[in-house]
Amino acid sequence: MQKLQLYLGSDRIDLFGDESVSVTQTIQNVRDIAKVFTSFSQTFSIPASPKNNILFKHYYNFDIVGGFDALNKVAGSIELNSIPFKTGFIRLEGVDMRKNKAYAYRITFFGDTVNLKDIIGNDMLSALGSLSTHDLIYSPQIVQDKLELQETLGQAILCPLITHTQRLTYDSTNHVAGSRNVYWHTGGGANEHGVLWSDL
Repeated sequence: MQKLQLYLGSDRIDLFGDESVSVTQTIQNVRDIAKVFTSFSQTFSIPASPKNNILFKHYYNFDIVGGFDALNKVAGSIELNSIPFKTGFIRLEGVDMRKNKAYAYRITFFGDTVNLKDIIGNDMLSALGSLSTHDLIYSPQIVQDKLELQETLGQAILCPLITHTQRLTYDSTNHVAGSRNVYWHTGGGANEHGVLWSDL
């Protein structure tokens, strides 16, 4: 049986004995820019024990000056059977009260993969440096060069064999003109085989 230990910084958090924690390690829906490229857990509850109250600085008590900042994620980690499993960040979602006393804290765990929102921050497109150093003439020869030549330091533009319109195929037996077949042959003449440069 796996036993989970959760840490806020280097301090171990008290857990409910029967609380299940599910960590999803897949990429979130890209429509939610706050969660792209990071693992995350469902929101789960931890008890408002004396130790947890100290860690979260009695968050339920709004009279405390300099209390816990729930707007920012705090470094944390998960261990399974005392073996490190995942490092990341913990976000406090709220506090559940019972009979005017704190009963449980609701938290979410995020993996330490930096997510897109953290990378971009408050930057604007205008903050980018000049991209004119990467200007290219869009021509058949330039595209062919970018496909064939090995890139070296300072050459930042690659041309991948990915088309935006036509679907590429590979067929060594059937050489139908206009089929976008990338198999090399010596048909010559008006045969239209291979990749159309303007599709790249």
